Amino acid sequence: LTLKGDFGYVNNEMMGALAGGNVSGTINISNGISINNLQPSNAASSLLINKIDGSDTKTPVLKIDNLRLTGYTGDLPVATALINTALGTDMNITFSDIKMDARDGNSFSDPSWTSAAATAMDEAYGTSRSIFSNATFFNSLSTDNTSVVEYNYKWAEDWGTDNERKVTYGKEITTTINYRDEDNPEESGEDRYNKSDGKYTNPVSGVPAATSSAYDFSTGFLPHVAAKANNNTTTYPIFEVKVNYSIKGLENGCGTYNDPYIIDNASILNKVAAYINSDSGMLGSIRLPNQLNATWHTEEKGDSIYEKDKC
Repeated sequence: LTLKGDFGYVNNEMMGALAGGNVSGTINISNGISINNLQPSNAASSLLINKIDGSDTKTPVLKIDNLRLTGYTGDLPVATALINTALGTDMNITFSDIKMDARDGNSFSDPSWTSAAATAMDEAYGTSRSIFSNATFFNSLSTDNTSVVEYNYKWAEDWGTDNERKVTYGKEITTTINYRDEDNPEESGEDRYNKSDGKYTNPVSGVPAATSSAYDFSTGFLPHVAAKANNNTTTYPIFEVKVNYSIKGLENGCGTYNDPYIIDNASILNKVAAYINSDSGMLGSIRLPNQLNATWHTEEKGDSIYEKDKC
């Protein structure tokens, strides 16, 4: 799918090139989307979708995989965000393989940032800054734990073959409110490519010396979600995209007769109880037998740790 050209307002209201009204059904872009210098007539508009509506009994699904921006050689920014707003419950919104420049045009506070890093990103993304003014993904997001709104990427997508930088950074990698580290809330829970391998997301270099400590994304980058107005409400306590976030779950034992799960602290007990009672809690990782439908653990077959939607 390729989108290019211009689009305008209808009845003086904000639109989106893909969906100008409300999305309450399913949009599945799994074969890739190329956005070639697509521009709204007014830079105060979002680019793709106006509103994802999860109110009442609606259960919208949006999946975007392999998104690329090309042809943006003129004045930037051209729009506010990829999507204007998403509001409601039971929404399933997932992003993968998203390559968008997230730089906001301001200076960087992390001391490792260099002019060479800026040049490398200019070449990788084809722009000198983001095409958006407010945020990369959403102007606003309001939901709760019944929804899945997430974006995951790996070190190899950033620094793998030819340093293709097939990722979209965001301020929340450092400053997230919703997804702090569960063991140390003073630290971000989104600042690594993958919690298990320990590599920190880094926009300057992918070598071990750079990815062994956290990079400061708090300045120089747009957030994934602009508005944080709902962070004190009980109705919609989730207002950020979950990015590379994982929590510890049932990893002690594998759920078989001879190797049952061991719940040895209050945190794990609360997660299991919330998941059983509502099916909306974040259970986190879980250890399962490698043999399908196994009821007895054997050394020969073994077991592995899995995460929801990442198996």
